[in-house]
Amino acid sequence: MDNRIMNAARPVIDYLLGFRYRLEAGEQVDSHSLRADIVTRLAGMEASLQTVAALQPKLPTIKYIMTGFADEVILSSAWNRAKEWHERLLEMEFFRTSVVGERFYDLLENEGYRDPELAELFYTILALGFRGRYRNQPEKVTGLKLRTYALLPNRLPDDERRLTPGAEHVIAGDTRYLPKLFGLSAIIAVLLVSFLIYFITSQWMWNDIAGVINDVSRSLIE
Repeated sequence: MDNRIMNAARPVIDYLLGFRYRLEAGEQVDSHSLRADIVTRLAGMEASLQTVAALQPKLPTIKYIMTGFADEVILSSAWNRAKEWHERLLEMEFFRTSVVGERFYDLLENEGYRDPELAELFYTILALGFRGRYRNQPEKVTGLKLRTYALLPNRLPDDERRLTPGAEHVIAGDTRYLPKLFGLSAIIAVLLVSFLIYFITSQWMWNDIAGVINDVSRSLIE
């Protein structure tokens, strides 16, 4: 199912992941350009969501958590001007608050768990590293990701989620497991073909994001 919220948020997520790559490549990132670029993409996301009447009531929550996510990505990075950014948070500029580390999880509880489309955005943000109040409680974040993952409309079916973690037992077993091994091979073949098609038709950066999210998802269900 096409997620309209994720489609609107994608340019912002793309840019934030690109910011990380630029730092890793040793690029010097200009503070004014960075801020202007993020604000422009947040405005584009907002404009896109406003065209869908059913999404308009969710817009304040979406903009808030995406703004907070942008701030956290920058503050937790190795950027040499991250401390300066802390003095001019986007959250403070747009919402006159600096409590997203707490409020993110309140919104997840009160709104995210009730809406599969919104839950996917919360899950993506968590999968890409948002921690907030649970920065020093990784087991808590894992539990929240598990609970949120269970709400996603496009998650792995229950039978496939059981098969994949047990693949090593099938391979190591005796001949009575051969039918299961064949089924697993078919699943792997389909996944490989699907991945190849997706790689060709998608932007390279979004592939990287999808890979990160997929890795997190599989680590949770294993």
